[in-house]
Amino acid sequence: MSSLSQFTGGSGIRPKGLFNGASVGAGGWDNVVAINSSNRGLPPSQVAFGTTGALTAATLVTALSLSGQGAISLLGCAGVDTTSRTHRLKVTLDGVVIYDATSDAFIESGACLMAIGGFTPNAATFATPIYEPLVFNTSLLVEYASSLTETAKSIVFYRYVAR
Repeated sequence: MSSLSQFTGGSGIRPKGLFNGASVGAGGWDNVVAINSSNRGLPPSQVAFGTTGALTAATLVTALSLSGQGAISLLGCAGVDTTSRTHRLKVTLDGVVIYDATSDAFIESGACLMAIGGFTPNAATFATPIYEPLVFNTSLLVEYASSLTETAKSIVFYRYVAR
């Protein structure tokens, strides 16, 4: 018998993985667009942009750590200058790693590695959350690594809601 909770969020879908152009294959940039301060799209109150702070090359740091229940509909990372670097995003949902991708080296300022969501294909380039947000029941951990040792040269951006 069906229950209403299966359609309204209840325990949510528990994915085994997130798959897109960056997570499948050779870490390509199939889901990459340029993003900068003039075209971030969603109002700042809806999308959080945070610099990654001090980084040691190829070492993961916590970019976002949430406990409790919620849903995330946009997640990506980008460099803020034209230095060549790779980006790595690792997503752990309710204690299970569901996404771990490293981009190719890229030099365009603001080129994004997208894990969840995307961008509209127009000159304005607006961030577009997915319509079926990824639900978490106990925790969400997003970790980031750059191929370089540097400070505040990358951003991680996301949109989530508590439930």
